[in-house]
Amino acid sequence: MTTDRRLAGRWFRLPDHYEVGREKIREFAGAVQNDHPVHRDDDSARKLGYLGLVAPPTFTAIQTVSGIRAVLNAVFPDRDLSQVLHAEQTIEMHRAIVAGDRLRSAVTITSIRSPADTDFVALRFVVTDQSGCVIRVESTTIAVRQGQQVRSDIARLAETVARHGDGDRTPRLIPITAAAQPQVATAGPYRGPDVDTVPRADRLAVGDVLPPRTARLTRGDLVNYAGVAGDPNPIHFSDAAARFAGLPTVVAHGMLTMGLTAGYLASWLGDPTAIRKFGVRFTRSAEVDAEAAVELELSGHIQAIRPDADAATVALDVRAAGARLFSRAFAEVQLSSNSSRR
Repeated sequence: MTTDRRLAGRWFRLPDHYEVGREKIREFAGAVQNDHPVHRDDDSARKLGYLGLVAPPTFTAIQTVSGIRAVLNAVFPDRDLSQVLHAEQTIEMHRAIVAGDRLRSAVTITSIRSPADTDFVALRFVVTDQSGCVIRVESTTIAVRQGQQVRSDIARLAETVARHGDGDRTPRLIPITAAAQPQVATAGPYRGPDVDTVPRADRLAVGDVLPPRTARLTRGDLVNYAGVAGDPNPIHFSDAAARFAGLPTVVAHGMLTMGLTAGYLASWLGDPTAIRKFGVRFTRSAEVDAEAAVELELSGHIQAIRPDADAATVALDVRAAGARLFSRAFAEVQLSSNSSRR
């Protein structure tokens, strides 16, 4: 099997920028069930100090999935898409993404490990805005099973959710020089208006529990997310592809369950822009039967508090049929203090 390990450590960029549209924000928020009004109502966004609709916390999954596909095309050109699973994802947020932003993505392959029969590929994405400022730093690990070549029938299944009519849209990478690498170290602190959260730092204690919530996912939700996020992996909509990958049935996207969890956290906070860092380690995928929705049970608790910085770390838990989807899930959040409360 072909694996080009020479690409590890090098930086690349995606060939084009991504322009954030207000309707795309609404569409993505609906797909990940993020119901905060700043994602759909201009007046609500302005009340928080933003000039346009605010994108959900996991919105850059649209770019990340293109970057992952481009890396796979370059490193594993003969590997089947259905053999790819998301292992870990961490998002550092340096400012909110709003309608009208023009985003560019750079990516480096930080490592390729191959224990047993799986290749683990660690990636680092840096997303910059129209001014060249870093607004997201994302660490991603994907697991690619060895020994499976691309099957034509699985490739055709993937094409059923791909866009048509606009030419060759296969993601590709463009090498960039060391001088052009994004300067993450100079990203600085979070940039944006003060947060306006419901929980306040001075009224929380370690061990406090977030109100639990139940979310539902259907096959229709999975197909919708695949189209909105541009993720054509057929294990999320085809039983045949799922069985080929060794799965009992179709499973939900890891980034979809992560997006639902971000929405749950944002509902508790009352301000989605209060999430500063969000990370998960995927243990298993939520199985979604063709005839019934799967119910996800979301919960969380306060793991640590930094009263000097009005900040807290929240441990999160998501379960389907009693089984944990994440072996680890956490968020670092900024909180309103007495003095900053509006």
